[in-house]
Amino acid sequence: MEECEASYTASMTPAVTALMMTETVESCDSADGWWVSSTLNSLSGYDADTMSVCQMDGEYMIQMDGMIYPTCVAYGAPDAECSDSDLICPENPNNVGVFGYAGNQRSALASALTRNDFMHPVCPTSTCKSMDELADSGSYWKGVLMNNGFTDVAEDEADNVCVTEDNAVMFITTEGKYNTCLGWSATGTETCDSQKFICAGHDGQGLFTYGWPGQIARTLAKAVTSESYMHPQCPLMICSA
Repeated sequence: MEECEASYTASMTPAVTALMMTETVESCDSADGWWVSSTLNSLSGYDADTMSVCQMDGEYMIQMDGMIYPTCVAYGAPDAECSDSDLICPENPNNVGVFGYAGNQRSALASALTRNDFMHPVCPTSTCKSMDELADSGSYWKGVLMNNGFTDVAEDEADNVCVTEDNAVMFITTEGKYNTCLGWSATGTETCDSQKFICAGHDGQGLFTYGWPGQIARTLAKAVTSESYMHPQCPLMICSA
């Protein structure tokens, strides 16, 4: 009986969850290196009135609204060795393996600040990566999404789309990642499991596929611009608080 009840409960559990909470930390140390003020000077996305920076274990943190967010950007003296493979080293391309000067650290932090959770888009430990990183396509997928032809998608919205290890497309907010209910693959003809998420394509012979970039972009645009960041035709039973 217990096994039967467990199976029933599992079958009733939605495949799409509403929110994956953003990682935060409880405390951090002062980021008081001599290079920090220059790093923050004209830092794109940084608002000195609402944000501040600190560091913990050699990683830049962003403080905002009483919360502390890891950035995955390594913090250290410009001429010191940068060797933590779990972090983005803001190294000077001409001096690989060291932290890099204020401009290098500013550039790395600017990339982190394009994300609503302040996590660098190509953080080595991330389990939700951009479509372009997964496809090794520069900014192609971002451009297709923004120029889908039907639904206006702003650059900051496109910057906050990522794909989990099981091909689910998420939208990143400050509080967490919302499931859009859409599946993604760089291979448009790959068969897509419509029991897990919306599949934007069809192989013409009766099977759903992930779809071509334009099909995915138009479907995804409907999701990221919706109030809940979920596609309005998501067929799954979603539990919400």
